[in-house]
Amino acid sequence: MDNQRLWQHRSKEEDKEAILSLNLLERANVPKEKTLKCIYAVSNHIEEHYREVFILKNKGGRRKLLVPDYLLHTMQKNILRTILSEEKVSKYAKAYCPGCVHMGECGLPYGKNGGIKAGYQRFF
Repeated sequence: MDNQRLWQHRSKEEDKEAILSLNLLERANVPKEKTLKCIYAVSNHIEEHYREVFILKNKGGRRKLLVPDYLLHTMQKNILRTILSEEKVSKYAKAYCPGCVHMGECGLPYGKNGGIKAGYQRFF
């Protein structure tokens, strides 16, 4: 049975249970009875949960980053922990290898002549 048909045969209560089982707001100090409302509020107004930050580039330009607020960051981190960490990473995905401290450990060059050092495990 494909995923589309699977979701057609679920009740609203089962959908709620599935969403709550992801523990998206764990460690966010949101009362359990308000969890669903909070998740829907964030998803319906996602732009309000990011702030713009600019960092300087080596050659003088600026790079714009959109940084999530604490609530959205918590949800994203919990999605990573409960869903994405269970997925197999493609052999072609070199930048975000679990456990890599810098890109050289993932098979990419880094150092004086090119590449970057990156602490991806601390990004989330």
